[in-house]
Amino acid sequence: MLSPILVASTDPARQVAIMTVEGPFGDPRHTESLRQALPALPLGYGFVIDLSAAHDFSEGSIEGLRHLARDAARSGQQVIFVCSNLEQRAVLVVAGLDSLAPVVGTVEDAIPLVQAA
Repeated sequence: MLSPILVASTDPARQVAIMTVEGPFGDPRHTESLRQALPALPLGYGFVIDLSAAHDFSEGSIEGLRHLARDAARSGQQVIFVCSNLEQRAVLVVAGLDSLAPVVGTVEDAIPLVQAA
């Protein structure tokens, strides 16, 4: 099975780290790399996970995202999920991911949420 490509960037001025996920995201093990990034974030940074270029979500990968959101909440970190594809975003919302962390349409929508926290 192919793995997604993960591209990380940070914005020290806004105190945010952005992880862009590109490619297939059906294997629940794919979320482990994202979970491992949480402890590496500087204190006070928000974590934006952009799933706009990801595809082939599975129940297992969505459950992995739920675990990631719970881990972030337990450690006092903020995570925000981005998905520009309306159908895929609806899948994430229907699966209840938005009850654990915000699910928004663009990175531009996520940044103010990080700054407000």
